[in-house]
Amino acid sequence: MPSVDILPDSAIQKTGKPFFIPDFAERFVCRVAVAAHICRLGKNIACKFANRYYDSIGLCFVLEAADLKDNLLGEGLPVAVATSFDGSVVLGDSYPVCADGHMTVTLSVDGKELGNWEITSVNDMLDSSIELISRYFTLKIGDCVILDFGMGNCELVIGSHLSAVINGKESVNVKIK
Repeated sequence: MPSVDILPDSAIQKTGKPFFIPDFAERFVCRVAVAAHICRLGKNIACKFANRYYDSIGLCFVLEAADLKDNLLGEGLPVAVATSFDGSVVLGDSYPVCADGHMTVTLSVDGKELGNWEITSVNDMLDSSIELISRYFTLKIGDCVILDFGMGNCELVIGSHLSAVINGKESVNVKIK
């Protein structure tokens, strides 16, 4: 089973607002992920019908307290406080789903490109994830399913500006304060 994180509403913030580094850890990192927006109520959704439950996808920044997470993992404790704190997911603008499930993602920090990724079969991955997740949770309108494809991982530094582009359109940006 893939890793599934449950996030409180307060963990999600919209793109364009600054992220203020909390004082409960020393080192924070960021990774780029794909976010699908759920547009329909559903439970026990078959994979072949899953595409009916999301209408747009975008990018998000998933922020975590790296040193705190490492300490918690080392002690065999849950890592939720290091990954699900207020503002830990910066949700970007979303766009209609591409029929072929192909996307190009670019991550930039302070205007310098850090990485460029080609992702194929996003739709297949979303469909199978929705099938799995909906066995355990009722998906509701407004929920997000976040998929980590191993794209871009960078350390957060006060004063920096992060942005990510999907298929040539900016999806998410945040200033670190």
